[in-house]
Amino acid sequence: MEAFKEEFDHLLNDSFTEFELEHFEKQIDSIAAVYVQPVLEELSFDDFYADPVFENDQRMFFERCKSTIVLENLPYLESNSFQVSYLKMLLTKFDDVLIDRGGVSELCFKDQFLKDLSGFKTIDSLLKPIEKVIEVKTPSKPVDPIDFLIMDVYRELNRLKGAPVNPEGLPPKIIKIFAVMEAEPKLGADALLRKTSLNPKDLDDGLERLKFWLRKL
Repeated sequence: MEAFKEEFDHLLNDSFTEFELEHFEKQIDSIAAVYVQPVLEELSFDDFYADPVFENDQRMFFERCKSTIVLENLPYLESNSFQVSYLKMLLTKFDDVLIDRGGVSELCFKDQFLKDLSGFKTIDSLLKPIEKVIEVKTPSKPVDPIDFLIMDVYRELNRLKGAPVNPEGLPPKIIKIFAVMEAEPKLGADALLRKTSLNPKDLDDGLERLKFWLRKL
């Protein structure tokens, strides 16, 4: 497991920039904690909900098991592509496993669980938008997620050009971003960061909120 964790960390560092990793920090930090331990002596196969079709195979497999991997506080797979990729990569390390998904869910083997995971997005889906934009031949190619946010905000400002837009009532940091971007229509992330004097996280959050506020106008 320690070797696998290192492998997964290398994958993240190879796939995302430092700024992107900071942007996705909450999702990465919410990946379930993992504990490896022997099968508890008091634990029996009948403590679980077996799949009626494969009950005999599952019972025999359980009797041969010597250890368990417990994932604690598993996040919603629908909203955490990092956890989905983590699970898929982890399962490649084993010939087969018997999986208890908790609650009243029936036990399942590795192949069935991988089929279920195929319905969720992996970290590859987070790379696709960037790849599409990079393929377009433009003088300035956005790379980091904040570049796309800046483009979205400028697009909304252009849409509302000539219309009265009053940011009064928004938080001061968002008003500052609005004022700078309205005055200078072609700023990049570094320049915008300097002119607003905000830290990267506040700028990122502020751009996101400003984009959705403008879209409502």
